[in-house]
Amino acid sequence: MTHHHGPWRSSTQLTLHAAFSHTDRQVIPTAAGPIDVVDLFCGVGGFSEGARQAGHRVVLAVDGNKNALDAHKLNHPSAVHELAILPAENLVQLLPSAGAKWHLHGSPPCTKLSRAGGTNRSAADRADGLFLVKWFLDLVAEVGCTTWSMEQVAQEDVLEELAARKKAAPNIYAYHVVNMAHFGVPQERKRVIAGSPALVSRMQGRADPLRDPRVMDVIPDHPALAVGIKGRRATLGREWYKKHAKAFQTPINKIPMELRMKRGGLSCPAPTVLASSPLRWVDATGKTIVTLSLKEHAALQSFPPE
Repeated sequence: MTHHHGPWRSSTQLTLHAAFSHTDRQVIPTAAGPIDVVDLFCGVGGFSEGARQAGHRVVLAVDGNKNALDAHKLNHPSAVHELAILPAENLVQLLPSAGAKWHLHGSPPCTKLSRAGGTNRSAADRADGLFLVKWFLDLVAEVGCTTWSMEQVAQEDVLEELAARKKAAPNIYAYHVVNMAHFGVPQERKRVIAGSPALVSRMQGRADPLRDPRVMDVIPDHPALAVGIKGRRATLGREWYKKHAKAFQTPINKIPMELRMKRGGLSCPAPTVLASSPLRWVDATGKTIVTLSLKEHAALQSFPPE
């Protein structure tokens, strides 16, 4: 099967199967055999692809981006594809019937919650972003899915909400902040993974910090002079940050530009892939050689080569 990644901006959804199925290829710790999977805010299908590789069936995919949903449809033609801005009134009617064993996954948009990329998040932005997180967490308790999972940025607002949910209903909600490089994704990407307690507990035990994947392993045909990779933060000037990004004026982000390049990055995971700007191959002086291709970005997202 040919896997279509769609536009690069859409391909930034993380392939979570590295966290859930990297070791024994079973995503959901329920009865043996495949289980139906519903993927909300599916994008081009990071989680769906992991579920498929683990032997499960993606039966429903929902997203508000037509281009991303069309790409998802090419890889998962048997699933029902619903173009909708969530929350949608007809969603419950599309979910598996009562008594069925199924897994619910959601990746609510993190744009208004994440500080990655340097944009300044207002209180209104955070409230909008958190609204969809809360809506999805409410849905988990309402629809009676067998198991569930959610990927989200590990921001304070999200973690506080998850902590409150876990305290109130520990049999339903659990979460853990992970570095996806420890689960086989060849980039340094930190996320909070929430889900059914048994599933999250099982995931925690599978982290392997000593075996982080290397860029050279997933992109062996890199430019000959490349010694590392850098992203947007290493290429924009200080004046841009002063004008547009208060987040990068905090002490933790006041790092000299020459130190923001990931030197020696070929022998370790790449920097985090961002939707706002592509990564770049750099030589020993930090000078850009060429922008990573769509296929190379997809490899860092752990999508299969073909």
